[in-house]
Amino acid sequence: MLPKGRSDFDKLIQADVATVCSHVNSYPRPSRNGARPYDLAVAELTVDFLDALGIVRLQPDEVVLRPHLMAHAVQL
Repeated sequence: MLPKGRSDFDKLIQADVATVCSHVNSYPRPSRNGARPYDLAVAELTVDFLDALGIVRLQPDEVVLRPHLMAHAVQL
């Protein structure tokens, strides 16, 4: 989503970082039997903590793992 050499991290704000974290951590991981990192984090932390960071659980069809998600910070 933020390719090396093509991403301008100075253009990202906290909400952008939370959006990236939400998408990456909502993607089911085959190595974890389909569990999502978000769900594993909730087991150790709390939903309130993740909410405070702006990180939310997305449905699988909402997950975007492509640079166009942060087009304002990536040279496409």
